[in-house]
Amino acid sequence: MAEYLTALTATFKDVQDGGDPLPEILKDDELHAPKDWEPKRTPLTRWARVWPFLRHILGEDRPSGRANVRELVADISRGRIIRRVPRVCRLTWAREAVVVRDHGDELRPFWDDMAGLIRSLKRVRGRQGLQVVTLPDSWPQLAIASRAGARPAPILALGDLGCLRTGKSLVEAWKIAGVTLRRRGHRLSALLPCPRGRWDAAVTGVWASSAWDRGERLRPAGVHSTEARNVEKEAAVVNRLMSLLAPVARCESALLRDVRLLLGTKAADVGTEYDVWNHPESNRSLSAFALHSSAAIQRRECLQTNPDALLGEMSRLLDRHHAGYSVTVRCKETINLHHCGAPVPQDRLEEALAVQSKIGQTTVDIVRQADPGQIHQSGLVEYFREDVATTSTQEMKAQPALSVGYGVMLHVDKETVAELPQGIDPEIVQRTRRELVEEPSADSLWAVSWRADRLILFRWPVQGGAPGLVTG
Repeated sequence: MAEYLTALTATFKDVQDGGDPLPEILKDDELHAPKDWEPKRTPLTRWARVWPFLRHILGEDRPSGRANVRELVADISRGRIIRRVPRVCRLTWAREAVVVRDHGDELRPFWDDMAGLIRSLKRVRGRQGLQVVTLPDSWPQLAIASRAGARPAPILALGDLGCLRTGKSLVEAWKIAGVTLRRRGHRLSALLPCPRGRWDAAVTGVWASSAWDRGERLRPAGVHSTEARNVEKEAAVVNRLMSLLAPVARCESALLRDVRLLLGTKAADVGTEYDVWNHPESNRSLSAFALHSSAAIQRRECLQTNPDALLGEMSRLLDRHHAGYSVTVRCKETINLHHCGAPVPQDRLEEALAVQSKIGQTTVDIVRQADPGQIHQSGLVEYFREDVATTSTQEMKAQPALSVGYGVMLHVDKETVAELPQGIDPEIVQRTRRELVEEPSADSLWAVSWRADRLILFRWPVQGGAPGLVTG
């Protein structure tokens, strides 16, 4: 035992004195994003343009303390009896107003825009007399809007009025609700995150609608587009935007907005955001989406042969939106951008590959210290299975850490496969599994490293020996 400890100490000293470096693992601050970090969101329309519009549609004329001299002179010249002095009317916020926001699941890209508009409206108008009605993801709940306010008041709807979604049932429901509210004396208006070419005149004729998007003029009563809808052009723009998002590991609505604006408001309108978010290739969650694995691989391979000119701008947007994310997410996106032909700096690419190596070593350390039940609960195996499924053969060859992860996955699941996926290095898989399997009958040498408050042991390969390595 003393001889073995001596050899172990000598090995550790050789490594410390400039031999092969000890494998590094990820630190806690590299795995977690700052809690207070949030990327700046680009609004559909700047607030400086929105609030005068809101004041007009949610306001009312009230007499001021100033006399209306012109009307007073006209009454006197006509010999009318002056019973009261006419006053100049000024536009002020209505005493009561209602804002109805459509929280349909398909409209998730615009939920933050709706919430931001309501917050700003409460700040400039005040909360008193303002009622906010939120419609859940079910069109029959429009009855809630029909019961909003017993006295006549201006009502503003935030949503697409069913124009973006397929089927006429939701459009009809909004129309019926609007007719009912109008009969009760309510003044109706709507802000639609929907291009004018996709409006349904049956419902926008009841709700005085305005297009809510960049480059659109906000009018109290919107004007319908006279241009015919070009479905093929819309599909081509959506296809290009989906390809630009193929390298992204996670796309939030804020990132989708900025990528869409890269194409220009004339080429890609607000309807493009809706189409991409609800695309069959999109795997959506509550706050973000990513492309399905097969679609992402196929689109990245197409970008390798035909790189998009906007990939450089796309890379800079990812730097801004995902700056506070874990390095594991950023390194994956950096490597994907590099393989798609984006101009990624060499030092940044090397840093991403180093992080990939850390991920592999961290995974091995976790598996050594945890029992199989804990590993399955952590989702580690599912993570690597998904990572391999979303990576092309060429990309896997350039990322040895994926081969390490695949070896860990086979070890935890106790699987044996006849043929490894293309791109997975069989030597790395075998070495990883050998490190994780206890072999009492085999001679092995271990290196020691003290990191912070942990003692790290890892198996040292002895086949053929190594320079400066004490083996006896």
